[in-house]
Amino acid sequence: MLKVDFNSLLHRTDEKFQKLWEILSTLKTKPNEAIQLFQPMLSDTLFDLSYGYRKISQERMHLISKKHEFSSAWFSKRQKLLASHQEAIVQADAIGRTMGDSFAWLFYMNDLDLLEQHLKHVETNQMPPGFGGLGEKEFVRRVPRIGKLMVLYHGTTSILRLGDVSLIDIKSFRVAGIGELKTTPKKPGELTITLLVVGHKELLPDESVIKVPSLKNTSVTSFPPAMKSRLDRQIDRTVKAISSSHVKKAGPKLSAKVETFVPEFEKLLREARVDRFSYAQFGPGLICIVFRRRGKSLCSLLSSGKQIDFNEKLDDLTQYAMKIVLPGSPHNSLDICSLVYRRDGAAKYQLGTLPVFWWPLKTDTIKKLLFQEYMAFTIFNPAHFISKLEAAGFTVNFENERTFNIEYMLKDKRFSVMGLPYFIRLICYYLYKEEEVMAIMNRGINAIDEANIKPNTRCEFRLGQLPCL
Repeated sequence: MLKVDFNSLLHRTDEKFQKLWEILSTLKTKPNEAIQLFQPMLSDTLFDLSYGYRKISQERMHLISKKHEFSSAWFSKRQKLLASHQEAIVQADAIGRTMGDSFAWLFYMNDLDLLEQHLKHVETNQMPPGFGGLGEKEFVRRVPRIGKLMVLYHGTTSILRLGDVSLIDIKSFRVAGIGELKTTPKKPGELTITLLVVGHKELLPDESVIKVPSLKNTSVTSFPPAMKSRLDRQIDRTVKAISSSHVKKAGPKLSAKVETFVPEFEKLLREARVDRFSYAQFGPGLICIVFRRRGKSLCSLLSSGKQIDFNEKLDDLTQYAMKIVLPGSPHNSLDICSLVYRRDGAAKYQLGTLPVFWWPLKTDTIKKLLFQEYMAFTIFNPAHFISKLEAAGFTVNFENERTFNIEYMLKDKRFSVMGLPYFIRLICYYLYKEEEVMAIMNRGINAIDEANIKPNTRCEFRLGQLPCL
């Protein structure tokens, strides 16, 4: 059985990630022709990681099938090592996808309704195997554009989950369509790749204009029954998503500059010492914690030999946590939130917010966050936020100890604000100031009141944060 050279895999990945970062960072200054290499190179890297992950899974299953031939101690140790290698690959994959999300978001920032439809579906963190994966890999490498439309590959992201590619109208920075790629073997050494696109008629060119470059003449073949059935379901799902995003009526737009604790966060990162936790209190109910890891390369940061004993290093946590307790409040609780990446190591994104790459931070600081040299967390106590809501005239109704909604009376109208966890995540995951979140809700309520909307009407409030370039 072929075994994976884990260290070699991470070293290759690190080299590619360094090159990808150099290309990606030009988006904040002046993109050049190298930007065309970004998607193919990231695709190759993630396919390499997925291949390594699957090979380790096969080795683990092979060991299980022959477990009786090994000593219990050796078997347990080997399985633990292989599991840690897979965990490191998942984290490396998340770094790649976070860069992919940062790239893709730029082309979806004017289509947040459609991005919301993507986020309703389950994400995948493995590249497809077999002919399907090979077809996608070759398509991304050979077809950067179709006519005047740019091809945006979904497989290098965590946020684009419908279809395989998006076609982007560069002039308007709008999504013209979403396509499904299907690959079938034609003869030895040759594949047929078929692209089926669903999109907006006004943005998509005539069929005669869409010409996909190919090294050989190909023809659309009929799909096997199982593939056709799956394709029908995928196309139907995409049609519904595009239709849903297209029919939503836009209401009044409110623009405002929002203050966050990002400058304070950058200061904390800059002052963080290696192998130590650093703390800072951002407002009465929020503490930020940063751990700066030892090691620079991806291999040294993610390898199994670099496990961190957090219990030993969190001696100061209690005294800092006590500082955000609100005396006399029945709503004191502490929520620990991981920034940049989720607790399971996967990439993180919330609709309407900026990916970390687009935060107003220095480029080298963002790189250290994305490449996991810095690990960042927040501890949030909602008691202060609840107290401010009540002082501002909001009525807070608790469904249980952890879940609540709010209401507000304006003149003779009652406004109920649902989806409160979204607003709380703006505070603890995206470092919004509590007063700013309350101001956002107030502006939304006043806009609805001024629009004279009929009673018992559900209004959707959509946040769309833009970067300061």
